[in-house]
Amino acid sequence: MKYSEFKAEVEKLGYWVDIDHAPIYVDKSERGETIIAIGKHKRFAVDPSWSGFHTITEEKQIAIYNLAHALTVTPLEEREEEKRYWLQRIEPPILGEQDPRYLFYTRVGGYYDIGTTKSEWRNVIKTIFTESEIAEMDITGFEKIEVTP
Repeated sequence: MKYSEFKAEVEKLGYWVDIDHAPIYVDKSERGETIIAIGKHKRFAVDPSWSGFHTITEEKQIAIYNLAHALTVTPLEEREEEKRYWLQRIEPPILGEQDPRYLFYTRVGGYYDIGTTKSEWRNVIKTIFTESEIAEMDITGFEKIEVTP
């Protein structure tokens, strides 16, 4: 399970979670009572002994604990989302300053091209590529620009 998946599932249950720090705390609200803590630097570290855990329904206890378990059995290196990038063309200085151009893939035609937009369009134009996709490409002449949330 990825951290982002864990966070989304916890939030569906109506709770707040901070996945950016260690340990990970699940609370009743942003400033609320802690329900459970999960280790971020080692596997199988779950601590439901917080007082907030005992104040929620058994159904919610089971749901939270099952999510925490799914996260902690996931190897650490598999919990992070794969980094995503735009591939910006490196323009030769002789051309002077131009609008940045980005690699895109047209799913309908099945070809690559370059354009001035970084926006994806209706599952037809793909402009963002994962690290594993890039590893299979020759990106000579392009610079990776990390997509941040």
